[in-house]
Amino acid sequence: MPIKEDTIHGLLASTKALLNKMYFIEDSFDLGVNNRCIGTCINYSDLLEMQDEFIEELVATVLRYVYSKRKQNQMKAHLINNEERDEDNAFSILQARAKSKFRKADVKGQISELLIYNLLQHHFKAVPILRKMPLTTNPELERNGADAIHLGVEGGKVKIYIGECKTSDRETGAFNYALTESIKDVILHYKSHRNEMNLYVYEDFIPEELEDFVQKYLNGDITDVQVNLVCMVSYGNKDTITGNSREEKLEDTIEKVRNAVRSINRDILHKKIDSALKPRIHVLIFPINEMNSLLEKFSKKIG
Repeated sequence: MPIKEDTIHGLLASTKALLNKMYFIEDSFDLGVNNRCIGTCINYSDLLEMQDEFIEELVATVLRYVYSKRKQNQMKAHLINNEERDEDNAFSILQARAKSKFRKADVKGQISELLIYNLLQHHFKAVPILRKMPLTTNPELERNGADAIHLGVEGGKVKIYIGECKTSDRETGAFNYALTESIKDVILHYKSHRNEMNLYVYEDFIPEELEDFVQKYLNGDITDVQVNLVCMVSYGNKDTITGNSREEKLEDTIEKVRNAVRSINRDILHKKIDSALKPRIHVLIFPINEMNSLLEKFSKKIG
């Protein structure tokens, strides 16, 4: 039975609380790829950037990132019924177990992967179906796989979204480096992901309704899908954000995104992209002010 769009929408995690702490615009940014590229940043309350609130909401999505609702209910039932714990105690244990899955040595990567998990659901209405090997296993093996593989249905057409995250805090050329590397790697993953299915898992976090589809996709029994490529480009913004109001701060942030995009060499960039793939490449651009501060806050929250 084909997957229906309503089924996918019913499985999406709620991202409203996190997205309220972010701001975004959709624009082509004259990148010469898909017109639906997204510039996004941490939101402001008056003149104050909401970095603390953003981290709070991002970390709050960890539990759903690691365990599906069904898996959460199974684990919680075991903790309550078999170990005779209170419900709030069981929830605390679930949260702690989810956080323990994260690699403490790769905070940049973990923030980006957690963020693209949420943004793919919000902007593309696509739910996660496959993930690289378990988060705390061999990191050399993990690097071979894409950072995210999600499933969406649009106009009756099944779409697979392969996501690749790159984060750079270079003093110069941070955006250019992250963009070039993310596009290069996501195209590589597109070409090789069918041969690397043994690197991906779907247990624990995938909804029961999609297990049959995912197993068939892993086995190569489903071929009538359109694969889209999503590049999550995070970079340290070294310029001071100016403005006398929230709106002016956000406008200046997006203008600095445009300046970063103008600095790239499109001729070199486009040599890496087959013309048939250009309409399928989506770019999420995420400038980060005071990246070290953000990474430190995330590390403390994740424990």
